[in-house]
Amino acid sequence: MASSQEVFALRKSGSLDEAYTMALKIIEADPNDEWNIKALAWCLYDLTKRSVSKNDYATAENFVEQLEALEINETDEILLKSVEHAKVLATPEKRIIFQAKEKSKQGNHQGALALFRQAIQQFPDDIDLNTQFAWELQKEGKIIIYSEKVNIFNARQLLAEYIKLNNERPSLLHSLFLKFGNKITDREEFNFIAFLKLWDLNNLREEDFERFNKDGKTYPSIAEKIFQHGAKLILDKKLSQEVDYILPFVDIGIERFQDNIWLTYYKAKLLHLVDRNKEAIEFLIPVVKEKISEYWTWSLLAELVIETDREKAISCYCKSLLCKAEDKFIANVRANFAELLIKKELWSEAKCEIASAIKTKEEEGTKISEKLREHQQKEWFKNASNKKNNIDYYNSQKQLAEEFIFIHCFG
Repeated sequence: MASSQEVFALRKSGSLDEAYTMALKIIEADPNDEWNIKALAWCLYDLTKRSVSKNDYATAENFVEQLEALEINETDEILLKSVEHAKVLATPEKRIIFQAKEKSKQGNHQGALALFRQAIQQFPDDIDLNTQFAWELQKEGKIIIYSEKVNIFNARQLLAEYIKLNNERPSLLHSLFLKFGNKITDREEFNFIAFLKLWDLNNLREEDFERFNKDGKTYPSIAEKIFQHGAKLILDKKLSQEVDYILPFVDIGIERFQDNIWLTYYKAKLLHLVDRNKEAIEFLIPVVKEKISEYWTWSLLAELVIETDREKAISCYCKSLLCKAEDKFIANVRANFAELLIKKELWSEAKCEIASAIKTKEEEGTKISEKLREHQQKEWFKNASNKKNNIDYYNSQKQLAEEFIFIHCFG
């Protein structure tokens, strides 16, 4: 008696018609046998391709109808995809999809993109087509981002084209486009926050929160990077209307990446940006207590209280500058502190901070603000006595900040 193995052997040897005839017999004898179904299905798939190659679409459609009538095991993904492929092949108007895929396989990337664009206009709801087109766009994205000079216009066009597609989300493919968008966050011409809203951060996968190791070093996850970059951009551009959008995701980041000081820093700054200072201070106080020797916690606290209590801000800056930190990190703290010292007409102390900040920035090769340069040219600066440091002043002023923390933590 004939068997599915014999059908597969005949098909493999090129005797497709004989294989098909035998497959019909074994399926009639046992229509529920999974291997009999597979044997017939693969014959029908090959027969469909052969008919299409002869432009005999009527026969091809007949074979596809037989394919669709088979109860193929849903775990056999390869065969199921082949059935879908056969459907496309047997529909003349969908042949462009097949041609696009073939161009892609052949490495003709631009040719594939052109055909995919035509096909998506005709069949916008075809999920498989949308997905295939998205993968081709992802290839284009890699070409753009690794070019010697990134063409920001092309990058934006590509992301705009992708975001309109109807493919699975969340998915690996969707996350790859998030990574692509993240690589151009610093471009003025690119509205990163608008892109994040369209991409929808609720589509982040668990894998997107996983940090990765390379050469013995641990690097931030894509989710971590996105939360940071989004928050920083909103702060840099003072996009107060976007704070409510990004804050819930920053909170997720703080909960999942408790060692990431930047997320904590950005949350307090975001709250400050929208005049939620009381909330920002309440959030930051426990952080200061936990990281009491970190300069940035005290300097950030100074920024939050400066509008309501200048003396308290001075005290917080003093606590910040008493912490151990590299000069390059505290240069801006010194510059901000100097503004308060100038208002108090503490000329020597202000000169000391400004001179230190300028010296550090010159050594590091970083930008020196116009305000610092202007101070340097003022008469008070030239006439003020030179001080080696302001440590004595810091120690004389630190108590107010320490009491502030104590009251909030234990009061």
